[in-house]
Amino acid sequence: LGGTPPYGYDLRYESDRGEFLFVVRFMPDGTKQILNAKGRCTRTLERGEALSISKRDRAKLVPSSAERVEVIRSIFWLYTEERRGLSAISSWLNTSGAPTPRGPAWSPIYDGRWRDGSVRAILLNPLYTGDMVWNRRTDARFHRIAGGRVVERREAHGARLVPNDKADWMIVRDSHEALISRRTWEAAQRLREERTSLGEPLE
Repeated sequence: LGGTPPYGYDLRYESDRGEFLFVVRFMPDGTKQILNAKGRCTRTLERGEALSISKRDRAKLVPSSAERVEVIRSIFWLYTEERRGLSAISSWLNTSGAPTPRGPAWSPIYDGRWRDGSVRAILLNPLYTGDMVWNRRTDARFHRIAGGRVVERREAHGARLVPNDKADWMIVRDSHEALISRRTWEAAQRLREERTSLGEPLE
């Protein structure tokens, strides 16, 4: 850990002795807020400004602001309980003024509005159940992890970023606090598979 956390989470840094150091919250404009143990912002790092930490320090995912956490839970509720599609959910988020993960100040490619792709990425991410998962996708050019081993990519000259079989995921259960229940996440995956098998549009 140490990069940008998934939306809805912050990074809590601790020393190698388990002592609290600070919490880092990534903002839509690309800045990073440094929070103390009471959740108060003590300083702000500008976009591109490096965080000074020791190699022995450790980062852990912790729930972000109540507003961001509520956005995550609303997305799953709208999808699993109200059976809304991606476009309907992103439209609801934009209408309700829900804060987006990134805005125009982060990069010109972002306009500060929710898009279907962002909603889809959240619905597919098992991290929100409290599990840390690696190897969900392969981005390497010549090799990938399969069956716990490094193997050569036969499709190396095709699409570089591709999803891996779930059997090849590397999962550490309950590594951090969950934002949704496993039951809710599994319901979302079943619903997506049903819609896909029936040929229904996911939007």
